[in-house]
Amino acid sequence: MSHHEKKQAWHQQASDSDVKKQVGRLADDITWQKLADNINLNLQLNSQTEILDVGCGNGYLLSLLDVDKNLVYGIDFAENMVKEAKERFPHGHFAQSEACHIPYNKKFSRVLCYSIFHYFPSQSYVEQVLTEFIEHTESGGMILIGDLLDKQFEQEIKQSSDQEIEAAIPIIHRYSQWLFVDVTGLVKWLENDGRLANVEIRQQPKDFKLSWYRKDLLITLK
Repeated sequence: MSHHEKKQAWHQQASDSDVKKQVGRLADDITWQKLADNINLNLQLNSQTEILDVGCGNGYLLSLLDVDKNLVYGIDFAENMVKEAKERFPHGHFAQSEACHIPYNKKFSRVLCYSIFHYFPSQSYVEQVLTEFIEHTESGGMILIGDLLDKQFEQEIKQSSDQEIEAAIPIIHRYSQWLFVDVTGLVKWLENDGRLANVEIRQQPKDFKLSWYRKDLLITLK
């Protein structure tokens, strides 16, 4: 899946009138709120929190979090998604950019990146992105990476994917194109960074449909 193909697919996705379809997460309001509650808990969010959402999409998930709408920052590499986010948060701060390049000359107390790592091209790119996140996080701040696809389940997931169905859906939603991450190896790599106080794999709530092969990663800086 080329960079251009991904960008075009997300541009087209943003044109859907359903805000949930725009970000590719077809769930009911209760499930969305459970997701927001889980993020609120992990990142210890409150109305005074200044947060950066990397891969913010249309801003719908941000709108459910316990944060001041004037203190939200976001980036997404699809320009149409950024446009949607700006409309949802007229006083927020949003920019079109890659995850490996945060265009804000400041650090944040909280950085969120939910369900986009499987669109990345490689494990080395994952490490590049995490280095960028750490550099833009305040001392004592926290980073939450959500929905990491655990590499130990890669073959099981990809072998069970129906190729005929895959051929009929946008390329960004095809399991065969997704990146599965060596989560345990990634934790060991992060633990070598002297700026970090703690790196913890967080299990998603059991009633999340795909939680059996998706993990969250919570990083705390010293």
